[in-house]
Amino acid sequence: MRIGLLLSAALAATAVASAASAAQELVNGAFATGDFTGWTLTPTANGTLGFGAPPAVALFSVVSGVPQNAARLAVGNVTFVPGDFEGGSLSQTFSTGAGELVFSTDVAITAVHGSNANGGTISVLLDGVSLDSFSVGSISTGDIFRDQLNFDQLVLAGSHTLSILAVRDFQSSGVFGQTPFQYITNASADFTPSGGGSVPEPASWAMMLAGLGATGAILRRQRQIARPLAS
Repeated sequence: MRIGLLLSAALAATAVASAASAAQELVNGAFATGDFTGWTLTPTANGTLGFGAPPAVALFSVVSGVPQNAARLAVGNVTFVPGDFEGGSLSQTFSTGAGELVFSTDVAITAVHGSNANGGTISVLLDGVSLDSFSVGSISTGDIFRDQLNFDQLVLAGSHTLSILAVRDFQSSGVFGQTPFQYITNASADFTPSGGGSVPEPASWAMMLAGLGATGAILRRQRQIARPLAS
């Protein structure tokens, strides 16, 4: 009975040690630092991330009823060109092996002062390819539109750039609040290697080795007891 229990413990420890665990690839995805640490902010060719309201980390209920730190943008054209969607992006670059990358982020678009014909579009891109987006057209003072962007993508080993792009086809105002705000937070990119392989935590290795060692000691003891006495 004792041997069986120890064998079960050893096998369980081995399973824990070999189980795959997803690695978080993004830094400061919830903007807990209160700034853009870890992120690169890049305007588009004729775009801005905000004139009257420069990009900042601010408290906002991106998820309904839960005020938290979020990137606040007020994107648009620098020089108005009809039909020209401009703004800018937040991005991070990281390296992975081959495997699965699962992304999600919470987003919201709101108008503070006055109605606007376009609240903006927020998209997530991986290596320049758009994988999900959220758009708001006409928006009025006090409106809040919320959504979540997601993707589940197989990736090859190498360097990858994840970008969250916000654009509008109207000029960004120089007056605070006249341009709709776009909020982004809780960005997460979990990577799991192909084949379920991962490096076990030190505690998992210790548990596995302790279990196997104890099992071996009991088995050796049992063999000694079972060995016939010499005549």
